[in-house]
Amino acid sequence: MAFVQAKCVNCGGILTVDSDLKTANCPHCGVTYVVEDSINYYNTVTKVEHLHADVVNIADEKSSEGLLKAADAYVKLGKFKLARDKYEQATTLAPQNWRGWCGLIVATTHNFEKRIQSRGTLMMLEDYARSAEAFATDGECNKLIKRFKEYEAAQKGLNKKEISELRDSVRETENKLQALGVSERDCRAFIEQAHVDKDVTEKKIYKLRQSHTRPVGRAVIGADIVISIFVKIFIKGLFGLKALLLLPAISLAGVLIHSHLSEHKLTSALRDIDSRLPQWSASVDSIRKNKISIEHEKEALLETLKAYE
Repeated sequence: MAFVQAKCVNCGGILTVDSDLKTANCPHCGVTYVVEDSINYYNTVTKVEHLHADVVNIADEKSSEGLLKAADAYVKLGKFKLARDKYEQATTLAPQNWRGWCGLIVATTHNFEKRIQSRGTLMMLEDYARSAEAFATDGECNKLIKRFKEYEAAQKGLNKKEISELRDSVRETENKLQALGVSERDCRAFIEQAHVDKDVTEKKIYKLRQSHTRPVGRAVIGADIVISIFVKIFIKGLFGLKALLLLPAISLAGVLIHSHLSEHKLTSALRDIDSRLPQWSASVDSIRKNKISIEHEKEALLETLKAYE
């Protein structure tokens, strides 16, 4: 009695059967099957037994031919990373076999559909192509190499265009940063000058308020008296007497009105400065945020440029 692996010819279920028996019933579908037929079916239907959990089991996989078959199966499944691993092993075992080198090109480029930006990766693919050409034995290899060269030329053309666009973008961000730097310096200069103007204005207001009730007023009255005497001497009659009485009061009132108008003007200027300072400070904060954002954008562009190296 010898138990071996078999495969149901009706449902495809995997079986463990006694090879001495002529027939048996499938535990999966219940159909009666010929044991010898199910064993032969299991052994010949395919070399790939399971395609599950990214595992491809191929007979004699440790040999270079087995590795190549496993890698080809992974390519068909779209498992390019696993395919690449197998092709690398195959080229290590049999570097004279062009199929391994061409397979590395196919796996790396995802069957010539992947966008390759790195110059280093393209140079590596060129090495694979040269190795394949060195051991080419039939037209299939030459066909793949020709396809790779067309693919490589297209990638280099795209890379050249994208590199130029990226460099233009980097220059644009640098110009933006330079302009924002000038704007920030101007805003800071405005803020600094505003603080100076505010200090000067506050001092003027203080002095003006102090002068309202101090000897300056009395000095003005005295001056007006002198003027009114002068008027009395040269202007005779009742009008000169009235002028003597009225001119000091009129002059003092004029001085006070002028003083209050000046104070109002200075106070308005001070309020204007106080209202503008927060706006300039907000502008500086906004400029700094924009600079940080653009600096990050520039760093991302430079990182992208590195990918082409």
